[in-house]
Amino acid sequence: MLKFDPHVHTRFSDGSIFYNGIADLKYLAKRDKITAFAVTDHNTTRGMKYARRACEVLGIPFIPGIEISAREGHLVAYGVTEWTKGAYQLTVDEVIDELVSLNAVIVVAHPMSKRMGIKKLLFEHHVYKRIDGFEYFNGATPTNAVNLHKHGIAPLSGLCRYAGSDCHSHVLFARFHVLVDAPATKLDDILEAMRDKHKVTAVGPIMDIPTWIADFPPAFTKRRVIKQLEHRGKEKE
Repeated sequence: MLKFDPHVHTRFSDGSIFYNGIADLKYLAKRDKITAFAVTDHNTTRGMKYARRACEVLGIPFIPGIEISAREGHLVAYGVTEWTKGAYQLTVDEVIDELVSLNAVIVVAHPMSKRMGIKKLLFEHHVYKRIDGFEYFNGATPTNAVNLHKHGIAPLSGLCRYAGSDCHSHVLFARFHVLVDAPATKLDDILEAMRDKHKVTAVGPIMDIPTWIADFPPAFTKRRVIKQLEHRGKEKE
């Protein structure tokens, strides 16, 4: 059984993890007794080599991931090691087409987020029939589960319910996670289990607004420092 945080952001998009290199993820994984995590930066796989190295050091499986910005909202994909499309370049249907061709595990991220969710589109037959799951709990969208039920969740009964921290700093990491009934060995076996609703269990509190708010100041502060260092480096050039 894997204790898996499937939604983690790093300094390679809008988070602060990897500010101290792989030491950040080594510390967090041990702190929260996580046996798997996926770095899912926005529209980039640049942080993947650090994630792979951290997993090697920790002796846990490396699960490649990415969060993709479609025009209508965000999707998370697993098993994807490269992505060259730009943010908001494709529609949700076009992103799904691309991911299906890559045999990726497809999960709709924070579907009920006002700014970044696909919202009612999730309940369209042409969408939910071609994905593997949706985030039921999302650390950055505390009202997600409540609003899913307000809409009516029955059409999604065949899908996996996910819980992702959507952490941008150390605060939210692993607070929301999934338990995946899979051996912690081969990636193909893990990805296959991630498609099976009977093998994925979402874990997390409902309406955890204080932790969500607390997650952003550390990320903002460290990102500002990173930008300052990058600017100084360019000036020296």
